[in-house]
Amino acid sequence: MAALEKTVKVDNPQFAADVSKMLNISSNLNQIAKVANTYQFLPKEYITNLDECLALIKETLSKL
Repeated sequence: MAALEKTVKVDNPQFAADVSKMLNISSNLNQIAKVANTYQFLPKEYITNLDECLALIKETLSKL
């Protein structure tokens, strides 16, 4: 509850880098979802990108 009402500072460069990776992944996933929803189709290269995103998510979460 305290974290919800206050700023939490983390002095860990690796954590900051991992959070940055997750934000980039989130952006990529949103772009892929927009294409899939707009065209009701997902090109093969987007599926490859999804696989890469999933691998990065797993890698990042395993470090936390």
